[in-house]
Amino acid sequence: MRGRFSGLSRHIPLGAVDLYLQLPPDADLKRLDALAREANASLGRSNAKLDETIARVNTTLKKLDEIDGRLDKLAEDGLCPHDAELTR
Repeated sequence: MRGRFSGLSRHIPLGAVDLYLQLPPDADLKRLDALAREANASLGRSNAKLDETIARVNTTLKKLDEIDGRLDKLAEDGLCPHDAELTR
């Protein structure tokens, strides 16, 4: 029999429990733990990069909105005849 689950949280995803139960009894759990830690660290780095990308996209969108507002103002003031024709 594998280890007991009595001390484990009930919030463990069922997929993790299934994976644990499918491991052969002689599995190198230290290597598996190291692999899981590396995967977790990689996920952390990926999340950090994603956060940076989201922040950059938000900054770019804000700048584009400002430019769009300026172009609208120029069109309203008649300083950009081509855009004024498009808004009619």
